[in-house]
Amino acid sequence: MMVKKYLLRSLILVLLFITQQVLAQPCSGPGRTPQTATVVCGTLVFSQPVVTSCTGPSLPAAGCTDLLPSTNSIWYRFHCYQSGTLGFLLTPILASDDYDWEVLDITGHAPQDALITNLAISVNFSGISGPTGCTSAGLLDLRCAGGANGTQFNRMPAITVGHDYLLVVNNFSNTGQGYNLSFSGGTAVLSDNQLPTVTAVGPVGCNTSQIKVQFSEDILCSSVTPTGSEFVITDGTNTFPFTGFSSQCSGGLNAITELTFNMQNPLPPGNYSLVVNTGTDGNTLLDVCLTELIPGTMYPITITAQPALAITGITHTGCAPVKLKVAFNKPVLCNSITASGSEFSISPGNPAITSVQTICGGANTYTDTIEIQLQNPLPHGNYQLIVNNGTDTNTFLDTCAIPLAAGYNFPFTILQTSVAPAIQSIHFDECKPFRVIVNFDKPVDCNSISATGSEFSVTPGALTISSIQTNCIAGYTSRVILDLSGNLPAGNFRVNINTGADGNTISDSCFAFTPAMAVFPFTTTQAPAPAYDSLQFDKCSPSSIKVFYSKPLLCSSIQADGSEFSITGPATVQVNSVTTDATCSNGYTRWVLLNLSQPINTLGTFTLHNIVGADGNSVLDTCYAAQLTNETISFNVLGSPSANFRDSVHFGCINDTLVLSHPGGNGINFYQWTFSDGTVFNGPSVSHIFPVFTATASVQLIVSNAVCADTLSRSYTLNNGFAVGFHMNTDTVCRQKAIQFTNTSSGNALTYSWDFGDGNIFNGDTAPPHPYLLPGNYAITLTATNNHHCSSDSILIVHVTDTPVVRFTGLNTQYCTGESILLQTNISSLNITGYVWNNGNGLQSNNQTPFRFGYASQGNYTVSLTAADRFCGDFSYSLPVQIYQVPVFSLGDDITLCPGMSVNIGVTSAIGYTYLWNTGALTPVIPTGPASGTYILTADNHSCTATDEMYVNVLDNCLIKVPSAFTPNGDGVNDLLKAINADLATQFTLKVYNRFGEMMYLTHIPTRGWDGRYKGQEADAGTYVWMLDYIHPVSQKHVFEKGTSVLLR
Repeated sequence: MMVKKYLLRSLILVLLFITQQVLAQPCSGPGRTPQTATVVCGTLVFSQPVVTSCTGPSLPAAGCTDLLPSTNSIWYRFHCYQSGTLGFLLTPILASDDYDWEVLDITGHAPQDALITNLAISVNFSGISGPTGCTSAGLLDLRCAGGANGTQFNRMPAITVGHDYLLVVNNFSNTGQGYNLSFSGGTAVLSDNQLPTVTAVGPVGCNTSQIKVQFSEDILCSSVTPTGSEFVITDGTNTFPFTGFSSQCSGGLNAITELTFNMQNPLPPGNYSLVVNTGTDGNTLLDVCLTELIPGTMYPITITAQPALAITGITHTGCAPVKLKVAFNKPVLCNSITASGSEFSISPGNPAITSVQTICGGANTYTDTIEIQLQNPLPHGNYQLIVNNGTDTNTFLDTCAIPLAAGYNFPFTILQTSVAPAIQSIHFDECKPFRVIVNFDKPVDCNSISATGSEFSVTPGALTISSIQTNCIAGYTSRVILDLSGNLPAGNFRVNINTGADGNTISDSCFAFTPAMAVFPFTTTQAPAPAYDSLQFDKCSPSSIKVFYSKPLLCSSIQADGSEFSITGPATVQVNSVTTDATCSNGYTRWVLLNLSQPINTLGTFTLHNIVGADGNSVLDTCYAAQLTNETISFNVLGSPSANFRDSVHFGCINDTLVLSHPGGNGINFYQWTFSDGTVFNGPSVSHIFPVFTATASVQLIVSNAVCADTLSRSYTLNNGFAVGFHMNTDTVCRQKAIQFTNTSSGNALTYSWDFGDGNIFNGDTAPPHPYLLPGNYAITLTATNNHHCSSDSILIVHVTDTPVVRFTGLNTQYCTGESILLQTNISSLNITGYVWNNGNGLQSNNQTPFRFGYASQGNYTVSLTAADRFCGDFSYSLPVQIYQVPVFSLGDDITLCPGMSVNIGVTSAIGYTYLWNTGALTPVIPTGPASGTYILTADNHSCTATDEMYVNVLDNCLIKVPSAFTPNGDGVNDLLKAINADLATQFTLKVYNRFGEMMYLTHIPTRGWDGRYKGQEADAGTYVWMLDYIHPVSQKHVFEKGTSVLLR
């Protein structure tokens, strides 16, 4: 017989889990999760033809090392109506399927708790295939993975009346084949044996367009027609149709305890009956045991009238509220009120509503109070709150879906409680004559003051308000700053309160307005004018003149173009611009710098005049007093020579020459030339040499006429020297593989030419990557030329190698799984640094020859050899190979048959396989013959073969009997007291008692018997009573026998 390997169950679980994670979807739908478990009737047999693959989490540990995955599982739910033992039998459609299962007590738990809490009361992970369950053949409540024959059954656990249970069944074999499930053998009752009834019926809240019906027990979803034709509502005369129903059936349940019918129209107040009908499917509703609701049964329904929705009051706080609190006579639905408050408006004036706030949120879906938020405070007066259709096309609804009618209004009043504000004082600063500060006796509302200050005017005179400053805090201010269109002279004035551009004067926080034409008088004064103090300037050749004043000037009064100043004297002088000192950042300055259009180089006395500028006035001090326009101040200038000189640069390939000269004039009698290399020359003309690599050369000339001097410096960019060079990314390269070049030359205005040594030339700064077609040594030359026609070269040598040839030998086109393959390398190259084999199935080997390997799985693979050349990179060679699986199968354990019995033995046919029995048969399955014998099957997959055998023992007869005597002396003849010919009996029990009624032996295995020993000692010779209980293998009838046998020694 073929050797059978036993893999650890945990490894199988891991492999199955990984496979299903890749191929299957998460478990969902009827019966596939704890929440959608199929409700059980204890009197029915459940047939599950297929178990599709799906994935799910493992259940918590229940006493075994392994966990039961909810993968490939079916869930059942049942209720215990009478305490007792639970019996059930699961019979796979495919006898070789291995099913695992758990029974869980979920009383007091949500069904999904089964996946996070250990609630198991009976667990079976036995590795024995075939039927399993809780039966009289079971001995324990816990069976872990593996186990011998018999461990597939648990004993029947005790369950308790009133408790709820789940049974989860897992197809460990994952064949997709199903099973039959029957609940029998136990004493507990799993069905209530009562007719189903309606326990409650009525509207959902006060929504009379939905009627909820509750049942005494679980009702099959499949028995409810889509239109709810099993029921009708009537008032005795008229019927009221349904449009459909909603229930948890849509969530995947097979049974429900309630459903809600959707009415075509809401039911008006009155008395009605719910009548049970035979539906369009030919029956009323059925419970899980297929028991019908009694047709014609009537259940009363009462619909009561609801009071109208109304506003009971509007409250507020303060004299000008921004929030109104609205109270209703009963709760309204939160979701019927828009957040923007579009259901409300206020008359008169239609003040803007920004939002409505409620206490809704979380579990609160209704409220009897709302708060309306206004955009602006609401002045005193009489108002009405009007209810409109909002942006959601309705007003708002009470909890019975009854709306408050559009147009409904509710009156309310805002009372006036304050006195209007008045001007308390006026502040005037003669240094800011353009500004008047108005102080009020109380805070005023900033919203009542227009942005242009049109509520104020200053008289007499034509000055207007140009801008205002309110410095509001939280929307209110006690002071307003008025900036005028000009400066107030000294005199008597008044501030007037007017009706502004917004149609009102000024109000306090309660909207009490100051009377129009209210006035407040004030007096102004004027400061003395500023004057010239002194001048500061270059006496030889002034290009600017700094003018100092007797007091600070207002920077904003000084024209940047210098139009307030003019200079007269022996030469024409133009003031181009004015610069002020750093204190102008604070708005004032003690001096100004007059910038001239050109320096004054003429000897003589000049006069500075103050005139009216382009802004219509002369300069002003910080108190806005203007300088007198007839004021002057005089100054004397000596004159200055110019150091401007002529120059030229003569560029060379080794040195560059500067040639310089000065034309003289203006009495110049001193020349000093200072060069950047430290050299100093005197005289009007000089020349000086610099190396070509000098980046920048400079020279300074100082000239003087013994009174005034002038200095001029110039710089010259030379830097026309250069150096040629380049480098390569490698000095050795594979042919046809490009080599990279980097130009390291330095210099300005260079042009380049590259000669690659193979007849190719490139002109440009950066040479492109260059491949060589043939191996050999090549000289590469880079030539650089500058814009002064100077040239230089740089030369490097590169070695070009040939490409390698990579092959291997020894591979056939076909092999069997497990067969050894041996390959040899065939590589021609001296530059190979290593190579890698890859068999195409995850196996790699480095630098190994020969390379030996095999395959465990059937398939078409590609074998490759990749060699690394240090210069040419990776080169690969590959060939395909076909692998066929050596058949893996088992005929199963040896079997025993009664005379005349025949069973089919063999294996499931596999595509591409051929079969040969030692009987000569060529099919995968054959019937057994009438005689005992060994059956040998050989399976062939494209010449890859495997063999297994089975011994079939055919008994002489199946008449089960117990001998009248036995002799346990170890001679091999009649040593045991046992049932003869009982090999095929099921539900087998043999008990042996002594003459005192003490049980000496018990077995449930038909082939075993008593060896005449009790508690390790030989039993006394004599007569013993035996009892035999079994199901006969041929008649399948229950048999009970008893008798006596004599133990002889």
